[in-house]
Amino acid sequence: MQKYGLIIFLFLSPLLIYSCIFEDDSVGPNQPPKIVSFSPDWQIGTLRIPADSVSLNIRAVDPEKDNIRYSFVLIDSVGGIDSVISDSDSAVFYARESGIYNIEGRAYDSDHFGKRSWFIKVRERINTPPVITEWTPGSKTVQFLVGSLVNFNFKVSDDHPENLVYGYKMGGVTVKPFSTYPKLSYRFLQNGSYYLEGVVFDGEYADTVGWDITISGDPDTIAPAGICDLNGRPGNEIGTVVLNWTTPGDDGYEGNATRYVVRTSTIRIMSELSWNQANDHTGEPTPLDPGVRDSMVLRSLHPGEMVYVSLRAYDEFGNISPICSSPHLRIRGFDIEGRVIDGISGEGVQGVIVSSNNVEDTSLEGGSYKLENLTLSSTFLTARDELDSSSLGDYYNFTYSFDEVGENFEVDLCMVPIFPLIDATDDRYTDFLDFFKRMTNTSSTYQASIYRGWGHWPLLVYNPPVVCDGVDLQAVAEGAMAEWESMTGIDLFKTTENVVEADVEILYDSTTVPDDYVSHHVETVEMLEDDTPGRKVMFIYTLLSAPSITGDSHVIYTHEFGHVIGLHHSLDDGHIMIGFTFPKVDHVSTDESNLVKILYNLPPVFDSDWILED
Repeated sequence: MQKYGLIIFLFLSPLLIYSCIFEDDSVGPNQPPKIVSFSPDWQIGTLRIPADSVSLNIRAVDPEKDNIRYSFVLIDSVGGIDSVISDSDSAVFYARESGIYNIEGRAYDSDHFGKRSWFIKVRERINTPPVITEWTPGSKTVQFLVGSLVNFNFKVSDDHPENLVYGYKMGGVTVKPFSTYPKLSYRFLQNGSYYLEGVVFDGEYADTVGWDITISGDPDTIAPAGICDLNGRPGNEIGTVVLNWTTPGDDGYEGNATRYVVRTSTIRIMSELSWNQANDHTGEPTPLDPGVRDSMVLRSLHPGEMVYVSLRAYDEFGNISPICSSPHLRIRGFDIEGRVIDGISGEGVQGVIVSSNNVEDTSLEGGSYKLENLTLSSTFLTARDELDSSSLGDYYNFTYSFDEVGENFEVDLCMVPIFPLIDATDDRYTDFLDFFKRMTNTSSTYQASIYRGWGHWPLLVYNPPVVCDGVDLQAVAEGAMAEWESMTGIDLFKTTENVVEADVEILYDSTTVPDDYVSHHVETVEMLEDDTPGRKVMFIYTLLSAPSITGDSHVIYTHEFGHVIGLHHSLDDGHIMIGFTFPKVDHVSTDESNLVKILYNLPPVFDSDWILED
């Protein structure tokens, strides 16, 4: 048994970085940060309850000059993180409860981290030194064939075994830093004589056991066969690819290979240079028997992108299979699906081309479409019903924009038919789309392009019984609502006797004598959280003389219910919604009816800039 000073000398001189002798160490393009300074400079120390503490510090540099963040974490008995002590490059550890604590100072870049470990024993009473009582192999002088994987282990008697840490050193090199796990599996790849020493340490005292090892035989120089049938497909989860291949052997197609290494790149991997520049990944399975089909899921890739992949096998001597294939595979991206619907009928439209970022689909019968494996850069999709961009087709083109895609979602695309203007009496509108945008006050010339309409239909209307100069205004209002429904074929309104639950209230004023600037009108008095109307009020002035509520009642109510639906004033007197003058018609026009049908099928909140001239 020796004091801890000797153990520190034996185990800390090479900074305790695990180094498997003779193993090929290929360097990937992104290396973890390198710890360049730390304190204290010991790895194993002792604190005493209740007052002792120790300050820990690390500094690191990154080979690629990536940004570095630091943390100090307490490691549990199975190597996981028990808790975070500090999120900076320094920490203070206080001795509060007895035990042995494994603390790691970590320096992170975006993918990896470098670390420095300390084992701290917190003591509160006299310590009895540990004693090694059994060891495996049982003889301290042993012989093995080259390439053999040998398991070493030892058992210890101690008053507090839960506080022990174990380590191994061979030929002056640490092959297993101190941990709470006493076993070591080591493969000997070259002939020769070796001395392996195992050490147990309780924070103050240590005990050792040693083996004299002779290795002989002929090393394996035959590499596994190349993996030439590597292929794959997008995975089921976003950012994944499923790879499949035929398993090679240890020596060509004989025996079992030891492990795989998979790498990806934006260029084809067909040389050692491109292999060394490619990105390493984790999660490779253990090789199966040769000739068996195997697979793995490659994760944490860029959704929807294309990536070149290469897979190589190693044997126990570090021989690596030749580069044989590098397929170009699509990574599982984001999906957008839904229906293309006719803006008038609400029925699905077949044959519409829906596309986004070079991903394209054509709507099926019923209007269904699906765009698969979109990238993060996808921010809009378009729909058009003509193959030739110079052709008008039956519908205006539709473009739907969204923020950066981050998940799968569904969206229906409402196609606005290209109608002629039937009831317009002059040339105030260039076409139906111009009429549509001006009537929804979303022309983008002087108004915003966002339209906010009702989020539900039919609308509950409070229509009180009122008679003015012998005219039943309640019946007139019912007739105006019925005309809108008759012209559109849509259930737009439903009356209610409860004014509190009503979406729309007809409010009469029989005392105010309006001036030239006051007339019958509709106001939105409440908006919902989704920016759609919550409540509107139709103001009717019974003393207004121009236009008179009794003389022109049907036209007035039909006009005001158009505002209730969400229409603004028309510029043409062939429409019931003409503003600032009296219309030449006393009924809802076909143009206005078509417009309301489209508003019924569009989302309640939409951007009129989505609807484009072909």
